[in-house]
Amino acid sequence: NTKFHVVNDWHYALWIDKVGHFYGTNIIAHVFSGVFDAANFHSENSAIYSASLAFAFQMYVEIEDGFGPNWGFSPGDAMADFTGAAFYLSQYYFPYLKNFQPRFSYIPTQEYRDGTHEGNFIDDYEGQKYWMGIRIKNILPERIAEYIPLFLMMSVGVRAHNLDGNGGGHREYWLAFDVDWETLPLHGPFWTFVKNTLNYFHFPMPHTT
Repeated sequence: NTKFHVVNDWHYALWIDKVGHFYGTNIIAHVFSGVFDAANFHSENSAIYSASLAFAFQMYVEIEDGFGPNWGFSPGDAMADFTGAAFYLSQYYFPYLKNFQPRFSYIPTQEYRDGTHEGNFIDDYEGQKYWMGIRIKNILPERIAEYIPLFLMMSVGVRAHNLDGNGGGHREYWLAFDVDWETLPLHGPFWTFVKNTLNYFHFPMPHTT
């Protein structure tokens, strides 16, 4: 370990890692909420504790990075962590936000499969896509929404391509159909948690760039 230090890496991996921190804190809060819900915590307390613990966990990691010789405390990462926790909690207080669901998909790059990628899948950024699933039936005008199946969502995705480690490369944006797994006819606390967890992942669907 070295002395605690700060690294401003706002443009690292074209912000894809920041999106990853937002997503990571959000899904960690979801996992915590499953524990609190199983323990019969009140839904508001569950949301507050889950978001707070997810942010605390991520900040522990960020502070550890601040002492690492090859890393550093990243204000950008910390802000993304906070935003992910805040978004999770906001979905409780502002139910309209539940129409927007962070999602993730991953196909390892050739370098990762060949073993030439330095690191692990967490920083295999070109293989990652981050999505925002949208429950379009709930946000479109009623005269249009009545023709849209309840299970159908649209997702907007982003990934980084041709990264060179020096800020070079470009972003690709994607638009894809998606599935709202919460509409599956499976009921009870366990199945609700399973369906909600599936909604954190984007599975291959027709798409365009």
